[in-house]
Amino acid sequence: MLPDNNIAIIIPAYKPTYFSNTLESLANQTDTAFNLYIGDDCSPFDLEPLIKPYKDALNITYFRFENNLGGQDLVAHWDRCLSLMNGETFFILFSDDDELEPNCIESLKKSIEVYEEDVLHFNLQIVNGVGMPLGLPTKFPEHMSSMSFFDQLCTSEIVARMPEFVFRTDHFFESGGFVKFKDAIRSDNATVIQSAFPKGIRTINGPLVLWRDSGINISSSFGPNSKDRFETFLSTSVSFFNWMELFCFKKDIVFSWSITQRFDYLFNCGYNFRPIIGTNAMFSILKEFNHYPKGVWGIGLWVNLIRLKVSRKMRFWFLKFKRR
Repeated sequence: MLPDNNIAIIIPAYKPTYFSNTLESLANQTDTAFNLYIGDDCSPFDLEPLIKPYKDALNITYFRFENNLGGQDLVAHWDRCLSLMNGETFFILFSDDDELEPNCIESLKKSIEVYEEDVLHFNLQIVNGVGMPLGLPTKFPEHMSSMSFFDQLCTSEIVARMPEFVFRTDHFFESGGFVKFKDAIRSDNATVIQSAFPKGIRTINGPLVLWRDSGINISSSFGPNSKDRFETFLSTSVSFFNWMELFCFKKDIVFSWSITQRFDYLFNCGYNFRPIIGTNAMFSILKEFNHYPKGVWGIGLWVNLIRLKVSRKMRFWFLKFKRR
């Protein structure tokens, strides 16, 4: 049986806008036997008055860091927030604007008693700034492997954010901790893949994590003029695919996507971003891919096939024909 207060919820805090909503959702849990750690990223806002009303209801450890780190290296800020923990067996890296439905922790503890996976998961409901649902909840299979998670994520069968995942602490660190990419883009996805190997991901059906697409969080910041953000997203997507190849090699598992499929996915991302980032930037970033096609002819073929709206299946056939 899991001892009381052996689950940590960690909030790297900065923004006050929805912070009270987050704390209220934690105070409303049917089981409040968990430890809450709040790492204030040297916010210009005074967060303590928002925390004070919940100190009796929750076991809170609040620490204000002397410097702002999240603005330069978000993953490093996550790491220092994890250092606040006190030996808990499981942890959730939450956020300062999302919410848990009331029986999340109760359901989590019941699942821990039954299942042995090192990563557990709540299904996700995306909500807007006033808490209204945006579409239907994303539903994961009850169990999925690291590779299946990658497959379904990159084919848009599922969406995934960090706050919906629960990590077994010792395995998380033994696996390598957070995977670092610029601005933490794809860091959450890679960290889940790494931590879920080899036992996979166990989804807890029922209660949801409410992830807020408010327009003020970093994940909502892809406006039509956000050239740097689109360049970073494309670059980190390339890095993510390169990382995934190395991960599969180290773990001796088959990368289910062929080189052709990987490049096609990345090229389509770049081609869609091209009106914003420009052609030169697109090709410069795509060259970071481990298997960037050699020769102008190969790239030219790909460009023209996409312009002609040739299906992805046919593009694979053309490339195979070219390699003969």
